[in-house]
Amino acid sequence: MCFRVSGDVNGGDFFNNLKRIDDEHGTVFRRGTEFVSEFPEALDVSFSIRDEPCASGLRDTAPRTY
Repeated sequence: MCFRVSGDVNGGDFFNNLKRIDDEHGTVFRRGTEFVSEFPEALDVSFSIRDEPCASGLRDTAPRTY
């Protein structure tokens, strides 16, 4: 049996038009002409985990010891 995990993050309007910009000076976040430097106090995070048959070419592996 295999599992598929997906997720979603909701921050109200916070992520609307939010852009990540990477350049030689580092990473900045902008919304239009506004620089964004703080995240909201709370975000809603949800995960969905579903079991499904494994692909036919997938091989069993030994369990990992941690």
